[in-house]
Amino acid sequence: MKNPLIDITSQILSLPTAPYKENSVRDFILDFCSQRKMGLRQDEFGNLIVFAKRKYPTGSLAFVANMDHPGFVIEKKATKGTTTALFYGGWDHQQFKAAPVSIYTDQGPVSAQVSDWSSAVKDKTNRATLKVSGEVSPGDLGMWDIESFKEENGFIYSRACDNLIGCALILNLIDSFAKKSQPLSFYSVFTMTKEAGHNGAKYVCSSEILPKKVIPISVETSGVLPVAPIGEGVVVRVGDSHSVFTPEITQFLLETSQQIQSKDKGFKFQRKLMDTGRCEGSIFSSFNYRTGAISIPLGNYLNQNPETGKTEAEYVSLFDMECAAKLMSKLVDNTPKASAIVKRPLPRYKEEKGSMGQKFLV
Repeated sequence: MKNPLIDITSQILSLPTAPYKENSVRDFILDFCSQRKMGLRQDEFGNLIVFAKRKYPTGSLAFVANMDHPGFVIEKKATKGTTTALFYGGWDHQQFKAAPVSIYTDQGPVSAQVSDWSSAVKDKTNRATLKVSGEVSPGDLGMWDIESFKEENGFIYSRACDNLIGCALILNLIDSFAKKSQPLSFYSVFTMTKEAGHNGAKYVCSSEILPKKVIPISVETSGVLPVAPIGEGVVVRVGDSHSVFTPEITQFLLETSQQIQSKDKGFKFQRKLMDTGRCEGSIFSSFNYRTGAISIPLGNYLNQNPETGKTEAEYVSLFDMECAAKLMSKLVDNTPKASAIVKRPLPRYKEEKGSMGQKFLV
């Protein structure tokens, strides 16, 4: 029997993507949700909002994931087999050896090799000089020439787990509602250019496309830590490298996780501060959204293998993904509890005095 989560994951991981060049992933999500008759909105920046065509109550959840991965954007046609490309993303060219590159053109993939790096200050990134084996055009996207999807021994390997895994988990949740013919009771937000500075999430927040009464839940992979090993379950992410998320929402995530575990001994979760990177949750927090986050521990974060110094496939545990899928489904069931958090009034105290004049606020 086909596993829907694996099927969706393999399909989306097969698509090329890079900051500002998320077209293939966005088109896949549009088609996926259109087939399931979901409400769709694409904003002027290119972000996607998926929703039900009805009014949502205060405290409804919005699962958020970005559609890009570190990659190359070709700047010009090749001259004598050489061109340049902007590279957006956190990969460290000073510490890691570049892998071969595949450039995706209208005529098909073209292989390339990085020969040099320089700074592209105006474009807020680095510039790669590439030796290419064929014709390329300005705007073509490039990715590390690494297998797009492999499932082996309970792990999924890919050139772009971060963050197409997050997108796959959200689509899996949407698919489960469609199969049961249930209207969505949550939003889904798929953002652009996270690896170029979270521009898509900033646009969503600045334009107030997502109502402030909504609770964004960032769904992302995060670099594995000794305290958050791969294979020990989904992570309730307390915070990232820039911020700590709303404590009441984190507690809601924890209580829901504990509720699942009380009935399902095969379910595992971890509560951790995952500070190897910054996720979309920090952006929503900075715009005063009540925010939470879950993550999947990620091996070879940003394709960087710290043991070999080489650029290799990222990998995640399928078990961790399955735990995340269970948690996301139960979070939707528990939305009334999240709504109660949002509506909760501020505490009010009255002052009392003790026998020696002490003040107590009770």
